Amino acid sequence: MESISALRTPIRFGQRGATLARLHDALRSYPMRDAQHEVLSPPAPLTQQVSGWLASEPSTVSPQTRDVLGQMLERVPADLPPMQIVQGDYRAANILCAGTEVVGVLDFEELRLDHRIVELARSAVMLGTLFRDWGPVSVSVREHFLDGYQAVQTLTDEELRW
Repeated sequence: MESISALRTPIRFGQRGATLARLHDALRSYPMRDAQHEVLSPPAPLTQQVSGWLASEPSTVSPQTRDVLGQMLERVPADLPPMQIVQGDYRAANILCAGTEVVGVLDFEELRLDHRIVELARSAVMLGTLFRDWGPVSVSVREHFLDGYQAVQTLTDEELRW
């Protein structure tokens, strides 16, 4: 078993990002017309999701940070690529590795319809979580994760701004 510090080595997260991009590519071509509506119902528009979260005044976010995020939300692009099926729980506990290689992804119980950048952002924050109560990974790890993703699938300017 690898140590937690080995799991958090930034360079390894590039491979995890690349695997997520390949998974998104495979899920994008999945025919959604036959999918169960309960599983793949479209979420609220992204700006509405974020503004609703900010309005809930989460205790972990300072009022100043909420103000800055609110100002940023006013400047985000409205047009995003179409939604697609995403895995829903892409994090360390659900990524199987053999040595330095990603060999499998587990836990497809949270499949949903969403923008790939929502899963990419959420995964970048939760990537270090094995079970519960794990802190976020470092900026370097998130950068390697994004670089690995973009080595397989380039994000649009609008997605990067989000």
